[in-house]
Amino acid sequence: MPLRRALALENSADPRSVRAPTEVCITIDTEFSIGGAFADPERYRPLSAELVECAIDGRAEGLGFILDTLRAHGVSATFFVEALQCFYFGDRPMGRIAQRIVEAGHDMQLHLHPGWYGFRRRDWRTRPPESDQCTARSLDELQEMIGFGVAMFSRWGLPAPKALRTGSFYCNRTVHQAMLRSGLTLGSNICHAVYRSADPEFHVLSGTRVIDGVLEIPALTYATPHPAGPRWRALAITATSWAETQTLLLQAREADISPIAVLTHPFEFVKRGDFRFRELRRNQVNRQRFEQLVEFLGRQNGAFSPTTFARSGDAWLAAGSRPGAALRVPTHLAMARLGENMLNTQLWQY
Repeated sequence: MPLRRALALENSADPRSVRAPTEVCITIDTEFSIGGAFADPERYRPLSAELVECAIDGRAEGLGFILDTLRAHGVSATFFVEALQCFYFGDRPMGRIAQRIVEAGHDMQLHLHPGWYGFRRRDWRTRPPESDQCTARSLDELQEMIGFGVAMFSRWGLPAPKALRTGSFYCNRTVHQAMLRSGLTLGSNICHAVYRSADPEFHVLSGTRVIDGVLEIPALTYATPHPAGPRWRALAITATSWAETQTLLLQAREADISPIAVLTHPFEFVKRGDFRFRELRRNQVNRQRFEQLVEFLGRQNGAFSPTTFARSGDAWLAAGSRPGAALRVPTHLAMARLGENMLNTQLWQY
């Protein structure tokens, strides 16, 4: 059933039976890149604001596009901002970006990529690269990293974060222990399509789950058809067509799954001619997907409500675990997206 028709039927029902809106949180991982510096330190240096701003002809087509689109439709988002890059870049580059995000009225939470930890050593050029997986770190290391990130928020003049997202969704019980030691009880450290934990307790596709005292809000994972059997896929702007997103939103609404976390990054809204971000072009496919999602959430239709971790986190914690389900997209939508993504990837002018 088309989304608009389904919502119209719901809105025409007895008002006493209308459920609370399904909350949708757009989450934007905002991070810099090591850029090959450990592999070849004489040739490469890490990349900073260019990975976030994605400037083309003086216009910020990454963060600038995101903020402009959100503002146009009155929608707020949660930016998971990476803090450990400060070991290389210091306070200011990400601090300026963080201030811009907060001044635009959005939520900032903590994001950690432990690979940056290697830059705390002066002899980093001659040492092997450090693991970028939080699951490979000790409890003391993780607690130190979280503490460093919280301190950076303070130095940036921002409220202390209440939620953590680990880099590439590497998460285990040690991460949760470090979070609890640091006073964080809200996480978005799970995306089954990106990292599949060996611990089945972390196989959370949707809904919410309390694990060892931490409430996890996963980046939604759904099933997509494949000749060899269904494959898991993240509900992400670069991975999911708008038609698929509509279908997943409706399925979540019918199954009473809330909140829903959608994933994106500023650099997804440009195409890159090289990994150093020297040749860029607007990614029209991803821009349109994001615009359609934000426009839909901004309509205030009553069935779906945009939110942030700062706004709804306490209520999520109070509610505790909420059941999820394995949502699926039909074959024809998956095939259409496969073709669109292939053209978008292979054709520079598409």
